[in-house]
Amino acid sequence: MTRRFAAWNGTTIHPAYQSLANIRDAVQAIAPAGSWGLAWYPKAGEGGTWQSAWDGHPLAIDGPDKLRALVREGRRLRPRLNVVPYVVVRGRADWNEAEWEQIAACAREAGEVVLNLEPGSAYWAGPTDAAELTAEYILPLKARLAGIKAKLRLAAIPRAWVFDALGGAATMVAWLYACDSASWECYGMVADDLLVDRAIPRVRAMLAAVGVQLPARYYSPIVQRGEIGTWVGTPWARYSLEVWHLDGDI
Repeated sequence: MTRRFAAWNGTTIHPAYQSLANIRDAVQAIAPAGSWGLAWYPKAGEGGTWQSAWDGHPLAIDGPDKLRALVREGRRLRPRLNVVPYVVVRGRADWNEAEWEQIAACAREAGEVVLNLEPGSAYWAGPTDAAELTAEYILPLKARLAGIKAKLRLAAIPRAWVFDALGGAATMVAWLYACDSASWECYGMVADDLLVDRAIPRVRAMLAAVGVQLPARYYSPIVQRGEIGTWVGTPWARYSLEVWHLDGDI
C-alpha cells in the first residue's frame, strides 16, 4: 500500500523555492524511506481572500487559475506531487458566501480541500452549536459542493479545551461527518499531551463519549519534522503521515 506523506506549507512560501519542482524535491528530501505518495499542502486563503494577498511569492495561490496550474503541474512531475490546498475556515457571516465559493473552487480544481479549524479571534468565528453549525454553515457549504467530485479533510487540534471552545464533542462530530477524513495537530515537541500516542487516543475517547466511532482515515497525525522518525514506523502512520511544516519545526 502506498501511504501519503504530506508536507504542509507555512503561511508564506520560502523564496528559495522558485518552482513547484523545487518544492517537490524538498518534500521528497524529508520523506521517510519507503513507498509514499507525496503531497504539498499550500494555504489557499481564508474568508474568501486568496493567499497571494499576504504572500507575494509567484507560487502563492491567487485564485482558481493558479491552483489549477499548480495541480496539473504537480501531476506531471515524476515523482508526482499532489497539490492539496488548505483553507482556514472563519465562519464569519459577512464572509461566508465568499468562503464557501473559495472552498468550492479549491475542490473543483484540486479534488481535495483541507479545512483548517481552530478556535480564537483570528480563526473560527461561526456557530459552535452543532445544529446551528450544520444549518448555517455546513449545509450551505455542501450545497456549493454539489456536483463536484472532491473530498473534504478536517484538520484540528486534539485537545479537550479546543473541542470545548468549538462547541464540544457533538459539534466536532458535525464537522467530522461533513468531511471524508481528518488530521490532528500532534506537536509532541511543543507539549507532551500532543504526542501522537496520547493525542489520537484522546480524540477517540472524546468521540466515543458521545457514541461515535470513525474509521482510521479520521485519525491521521500531523507531526513536526523532528518527529518523523519517531512515528513513521508505528501503526499511527499506517495510512498517512503529515508534517508541519515543509521548512522546519514550529
